Amino acid sequence: MKLKKGSKLLIIGDSIGDFGRARPVGEGLHAGLGTGFPRLLDAILRLQAPEMEIRVVNMCTSGDTSKDLLSRWETDVTALSPDYVMVEIGINDVWRHFDEPYKKEIFISREEYGSNLRKMADLTKGKVKGLFFLSPFLMELNKKDAFRALMDSYREEMRSVAKETGACFIDSQKAFDAYFKNFHPVSVSWDRVHPDLTGHLLLALEIARALGVKIK
Repeated sequence: MKLKKGSKLLIIGDSIGDFGRARPVGEGLHAGLGTGFPRLLDAILRLQAPEMEIRVVNMCTSGDTSKDLLSRWETDVTALSPDYVMVEIGINDVWRHFDEPYKKEIFISREEYGSNLRKMADLTKGKVKGLFFLSPFLMELNKKDAFRALMDSYREEMRSVAKETGACFIDSQKAFDAYFKNFHPVSVSWDRVHPDLTGHLLLALEIARALGVKIK
């Protein structure tokens, strides 16, 4: 397993991870972690690797972009002294190009997105045992769709930054694309962005495998 025993894993991101997590710190059994993939990941870790005593903390906030994550990094990541950090961000960096097309001042380019991810890596360097990047995804089969194509571009930017900085890259889009060989995207999302429980379980399992958890 890639996590050391007794470690704190902090997940920071946007609404994909938020899903009603507690404020100011999303932690604890029941509703503390929210109802999305962080809670399911915590359940998998407690069931499949209880001896590891992994502590999961959810610091995701709905609507956040990579720029927003940087603005709260000191209070929501560094100050909580995690052993490992998982960054789930990118969909809003892309989405604003489509749902707020006239507000160009809020757009985050692929270059800025990559720069923000590098800054996150720099801010954790020497302070954590490991950094994980969970890629953005869109539940859309047509790769020529403008939203999907731009999201894929940002996903590749994250992959590149992960390789450059030594972070572990987890390709959530690849996992969803495999699922869509049997089910249409509308079966797990109403807006192509926010997963239902099945989608969150898919994410949690993909992350658990990336962490080296042996699913029994």
